[in-house]
Amino acid sequence: TDSLFNTKDVYKVLYSRWEFIHPDNLDFIKIQIGSDFKYEDVYGSRIQQTSPIIYQFAFFTQTNISITNRFDAQVGVRTPYHSVYSAPLVPSINLKYDLNEKIQLRTSYAKGFRAPSYKELYMNFFDTNHSIIGNSDLKSEFTNSFQGSIYIVPLQKKHRSISIQLEAFLNDLQNKINIAQIQNTDSFTYYNLTDARYYGLT
Repeated sequence: TDSLFNTKDVYKVLYSRWEFIHPDNLDFIKIQIGSDFKYEDVYGSRIQQTSPIIYQFAFFTQTNISITNRFDAQVGVRTPYHSVYSAPLVPSINLKYDLNEKIQLRTSYAKGFRAPSYKELYMNFFDTNHSIIGNSDLKSEFTNSFQGSIYIVPLQKKHRSISIQLEAFLNDLQNKINIAQIQNTDSFTYYNLTDARYYGLT
């Protein structure tokens, strides 16, 4: 009988994606284009009454080019539109160079964008284990990601081989969406962490 625990929420979601790859008979270049679309209409007693219908559309393209027998490049760009948030162009580039038969070098850069989800923005979720309040003031996440690797095969024979791979990455995020407890309460909410940086070596 408690409206906080016994509720009815309705999610109407439509998603569509298409891709086209051409040509598939050339060795030196391959082009991929496509788009995706998502429509969300959510309502119910746990959803903030002022929540809008959210829809997003994106056009993307990616090109794989064999510049030489040893040097390959993959360049892509995504052009998103979001009905609530301003979305930037999202580029990416991947490069691979075979120094020789035993050494391969790779490097890449990609920009990232993520708008907050409906749950993070407008849903107030309460049960015996949770008390989470949506935050409609959240900002979008932006990411710059860098990665590089070197792959070496010092020994390769018929029945045995040795390979070594060294890989490093750096992810620089702005407005990362986290969850934290609201001061002096038992409830939690989402917030933006202004700057977050992750890096590693494998």
